[in-house]
Amino acid sequence: MAYLLEFQPSKLPEDILAPPYVMFGIQGVRVAEMLPPRIPLNAVLHFIPTLARFVLPAPENLPPKIAQGALRVPRVGLDIRLNIGVASLQRIILKVLQSASRTVSMRAFRCPPSTITSLSIRKTWLLFGLPRAGLDGLYIHMQMHLMAGPPVCFEQMEALWDAFPPESDILRAMFVNFIQSHLVYHYSRVEFPAIQKWYLSDEKRRALFKSIEAKFPAFSKL
Repeated sequence: MAYLLEFQPSKLPEDILAPPYVMFGIQGVRVAEMLPPRIPLNAVLHFIPTLARFVLPAPENLPPKIAQGALRVPRVGLDIRLNIGVASLQRIILKVLQSASRTVSMRAFRCPPSTITSLSIRKTWLLFGLPRAGLDGLYIHMQMHLMAGPPVCFEQMEALWDAFPPESDILRAMFVNFIQSHLVYHYSRVEFPAIQKWYLSDEKRRALFKSIEAKFPAFSKL
């Protein structure tokens, strides 16, 4: 999965893997248990400097036992006050660790992201202020998934349209997927008319669909 994302090349600081380690939260909800252990703050801020504004101040007046533990394994809280999903954060943090030369279990990369998860990763990446060019691998994955993967559903089509411009190759692959899926009678009598009404109700969607439909004459005969 990490190969789908790319940070800009940079010289790594010598202490990039040194503590303190980050305890992540998203809008006040702790998500540390869903992320790899011991994520160095230095690595996070090196690759995603915009997250510095979410670092929490160190707590004061800790009980002695907790304070001693904090000295052994220094940790810092980082509560991301953005509308992001934990699955997308997980994948970006895995890329941070890999790029910082930290060994990452290959189990983390066994399952490629679905279309909806890929869109969530894209959203989080851009909210973090990271370069759009770093998403090129993810876009290729999304396009290939649409070309060779399962039939696209209405929810995915709406989300893809909201994310990409009409001239995008991803949207063309989406409509090809839809047409080919309909030719093998994938969609129900409820879902197909809903999708059809959706793409015909917008001038840009209709124009893009018609340009692709022309290559599949059997579609209009069903």
